[in-house]
Amino acid sequence: MIGASVAVAGTAVAVTGTPPFGDVPSAAAAGEERFTSRGRAVAIQKIGNSAHAVINGRHGVHIERMLDGYATHLLPFGTYKSPRKLVEAVIQAEDAGLLII
Repeated sequence: MIGASVAVAGTAVAVTGTPPFGDVPSAAAAGEERFTSRGRAVAIQKIGNSAHAVINGRHGVHIERMLDGYATHLLPFGTYKSPRKLVEAVIQAEDAGLLII
């Protein structure tokens, strides 16, 4: 029996903290809304009757659809017409020192 040998050459990839195309906005997934509010990058992903907001890539805010709008446990005494308006109110409340997200 004649043996065969296979040589595999590996490729090294260096990853840096800076994306190669920093001026190009990230693409939003289907059902996802991206915007900036008070200097914070926001991504909202709608999932059924709820949504999840990521603020600056690390803060998660759970949003629930109610009868007349959207609500979150961070602002329990009101509802908002859209997830975007709710997240803007959460960010405004954080800026006012009322909560920490």
